[in-house]
Order: sequence, then C-alpha cells, then structure tokens
Amino acid sequence: MSDDLDDFLATPETVSQNEAEKRRMLERKAQLAAEAARERASKSTEVPTLEMLCGDMLRMACDEETNPFWQDKILSAKRYRRFGHYPFEYIEKEFGTFAHAKEVAGLADKVGTRQQKTARANQSRAEHSTRYQESNFLPYVYDPSQRESKGTELALIISDTHTGFLQPFAWWSFLRACKEMDPDIIICNGDMIEGSAISRHPKVPGKVMKLQDEFDFAREMFTMLRRICPDAEIIWTAGNHGLDRLAAYLTQVAPGLAGLDSLRFDKLAGLDDLGIKLAQGGSFVSPKGQEKDRPGCLVKPYYIATHGTALGQTPFMTELRATGISGTSGHVHRAGLAYGTTEAMGTTSWMSTPSAVVEECARGYIKSRSIAWQAGWGVAYLDAEAERVHQYPVVVNDGFAACEGLVFRDPGVVYPDVMDNWLPEWHKKFVDFA
Repeated sequence: MSDDLDDFLATPETVSQNEAEKRRMLERKAQLAAEAARERASKSTEVPTLEMLCGDMLRMACDEETNPFWQDKILSAKRYRRFGHYPFEYIEKEFGTFAHAKEVAGLADKVGTRQQKTARANQSRAEHSTRYQESNFLPYVYDPSQRESKGTELALIISDTHTGFLQPFAWWSFLRACKEMDPDIIICNGDMIEGSAISRHPKVPGKVMKLQDEFDFAREMFTMLRRICPDAEIIWTAGNHGLDRLAAYLTQVAPGLAGLDSLRFDKLAGLDDLGIKLAQGGSFVSPKGQEKDRPGCLVKPYYIATHGTALGQTPFMTELRATGISGTSGHVHRAGLAYGTTEAMGTTSWMSTPSAVVEECARGYIKSRSIAWQAGWGVAYLDAEAERVHQYPVVVNDGFAACEGLVFRDPGVVYPDVMDNWLPEWHKKFVDFA
C-alpha cells in the first residue's frame, strides 16, 4: 500500500488524531510492512534480465499447481506478485506496465495484432449486417421502375404512428379515407414503430411496449390497409425510430440471434405476406437508382416522400428548399404546406403531415406547457403527364376530419389505457370492412 493511500485512510495531519486512530494506522503499516518483507524474502535476490523475467512469467502462466487458468495461459499481476521468482518492481522497471510485459512475453496480443483483430471484427460485423439486410430487407425494396404511370394517381400518406401511441380516431379516419377514396399509393412515412425497447434514447416512463407487441401491432395496421386496398402500392419509409433499429440491434448487439426465423424483420412486420415495400434513399433499402439520394423515397421523378429532418416553425419550407422538388415529410408531428417562392420552384409544393399519436406521447417527450403536435394524415394527387402535385394535410380535430367532400366523425373510438397490442380487438369493435 502506498503512502498516499495510508494518508487517505488515516485522519489528515491537520486534524488532531485520537489514540485509537493512531494505533489503527500504525497497526496497518506494521502489517503491510510485514507482508512486504515476507514477500520480498521469498523472492530471488538475483537481478533478472529481460529474458529471465519473460521466462518466469511464462512459467507462472503454465504452472498447473498455482494457476487454475494454465491451459489458457492467463496471468494476472496479482498472481505474479504472489508466486513470481522476482520482486514485482523489476517488472515495472523493465516494462512499465504488466500489460506490456505480457505482450513481450507472448501472453497477450501486441498493439498491431489487436488493431488487426479489431479491424477484422468491424469488417465481420458489417458483413453480418449486410447478410441480414440482403435476406430480410432487400427483397422488399420498392422499385419505382416497375410501376406504370396511370395518369393522375392518388396517394394517401400517414406518418408517426409510433405503434402503441396510435391515436384511434386519426387511424380510423385514415382507414375510412382509404376505403372511400381507393388510393393508388399508400405511404407510411416513417416512425410507424416506436422501438423503445431497443432504443438508446430516453423512454416515455411506463410506456414501453414489448418489441413483439410492437411488431404485432404494426403487422395488424398493415393487414388492415391491405384488406381495404388490395391493389394499392404500400410503401414504408424509414424514420428516426426507423426500419433499421432491429437490424442494427441484432447484427451489432446480439448477432447470435439474427439467424432465428422468429426474429426476421420481414416475417415480424408481414412484408412477405402483405406485399409491403421498403424505401429509404441513401441506405440499405434504397430503391434502384436512389443509392446516393437523400433519405426518403423518390416515388415519382417529381415527388419525394421522406420522414424529414428539418425542425423549427416552417420545416416544410426548409425541406422544399433543400430538395428542390415537391414532396412530403412527417417527423415534426404538425401539419404544414409550402409552395415554391421562386420562378423556378413556383409549381412545387411540400406537405408536412400531422402525426397520428395521442397527446400522451407528446407529454412524454416534450417538457413544455405548450405542445403544438397535431393528429391527422395527408392527401396527394400525382399527375404524371404534367409532372405536377396537388396535396394538402388533413388535420383531425376533436373527432372530426374532412377531405374531398367526405366527412368523418368519431364513432366513439376509445383509446385503451394499456401499452400492448390492443388493435385487433379495437378493429373488431369499431371497423367493419369485410
């Protein structure tokens, strides 16, 4: 024990010590001195060379009698202090640290070897992630070239449902709009899943769904959409709570589990059975030709759907200026619509869709008296001939929503006070699209 540690354990000299404290301090020093003397007496008095120290360390690492880990040649500094032939100060004098001494003795990897192994480990993780993505994601990537333009197409857009935080009437009115308007394209524009259980970000207290419940919930949502619109193209883009959380978790945190069929993303989300397409430009689910594009999906050459990154009071204008073409985003949980302000951009527009979550979600994430989140979804008409877009957000307000002459009123939809997969039972009670 060092003198500094002695001073720490003892009462400072500036404070008067009583006799008991002084006696305990002296007893500790005497005991430590005796132990050091016994250890010193058991060591060789010969001054060792570097080779002698290395040989002694190898002997210790392979000694069956004193080292229970001899088969793996594991040696600790504490064990060498106790059983080594030479005093430990020779190790420190020759090598500086015991870790470096083991490197020289061949009992640990040298710096270069560790760097090489680390690089290979990183490469292996990337390869493992790629294999997972190729089998679970790439077969379901949206390919705009396979979709023929049909004059003017209708797209209905919803974002930020966050599974268990789903606002029942916003979702109900969106389903009714899908039934009445029969869209050609349905865009689920990011954050359809909350993903709290495997997220590094702060969680809403008491509102963390089981991951299996989240995927069951999302699968039920997609099942409803497919049942109502059997011929529509359903596109799921990534968000900041996005598609890659499970893939990243399984390939980087728990790679041994990634091969389980029960943990395949495509199976969990129903991509294979329901014909859901994934799209995120510049990522591992980039549609063909969009590998280097900004995040999102170029649904048409003149229209992009992206979850969005812009914040502030007018994120829709920021997104429009950054992109240069018409598009839609979510993320901010507020409705908004901007039009081009220059001659070149005069025919372009950008729609920010409201979220589809309950206020409880906002209270969990935003610590403020004023929360500007809104519930709703969006409508977009895509004219292939003129390459123009007509779009606007639909805001749900106290159980009322309207668009294209259709009026949706709350049929008595109640939000269950549970964080599990409440959607199937709710569906049976409030929605009948059979």
